[in-house]
Amino acid sequence: DLSFSAQNTVNIFADLLMIQAKLHLPSSTGNSQKLPLLESEQIIQLNHPEKYRTSEWYTGHGEIAASGDGCSFEISATYALKAEVKLVDGVFQPSNQTLANVYSRRGRCVAIVDKIVDELYGASLRHYFNYHGIPLKLLACRAWEVDKTPETAHRLLQFLGKDSCDVSRNEPVLVVGPDDFICVDNTLLQGQPYLPPQQRTPNGEAIAQFNRLLADDPRVEQVLLPLRDGLTIIRRK
Repeated sequence: DLSFSAQNTVNIFADLLMIQAKLHLPSSTGNSQKLPLLESEQIIQLNHPEKYRTSEWYTGHGEIAASGDGCSFEISATYALKAEVKLVDGVFQPSNQTLANVYSRRGRCVAIVDKIVDELYGASLRHYFNYHGIPLKLLACRAWEVDKTPETAHRLLQFLGKDSCDVSRNEPVLVVGPDDFICVDNTLLQGQPYLPPQQRTPNGEAIAQFNRLLADDPRVEQVLLPLRDGLTIIRRK
């Protein structure tokens, strides 16, 4: 995550000053001693320090390359997002550690649950977190089409905001709804998953394996829509 807060900006400028000193680049005072080409053309690589990250699922990396004229430098930055999808049976069974492993180290679980799901499974959900000693803050919310209104959005934000749960930007919120779908993009990837294996790129091979995994899984049904690079819609049977 390479979004910059005010504190991040201060630290980044501090890093740049240290790099400037390391490369002997001209300072803001106007002293401009030109360096030999090989000495001034350098690349400094920086990984995004953990304390500046806004999410544990994002990692960042950057490079600062000094030019040969000693008067400029180029900055490039990338970030990577890590996500995982699991199909889990009996997720509210006390013996199942899936949710406990996520929320126990955070000291609580904030949950938004569909009202019908709460009526059917709310007791099991509450018992699960009580069994594992994890405080639970739960909002049951009806999720019909007519409920998709600014008023509903305001209610959710009020529940998550500083006057209620005060959820931080990197805290995972448990959202439970009925008949949920999983949508996966790029499952056609310019046809690469359906090329002969020796002609596929690494990404094409990975998506081919993913598509085969879905097709062979008896717990789910899926349809692949030929929209742009492919959209697969998955739901549990």
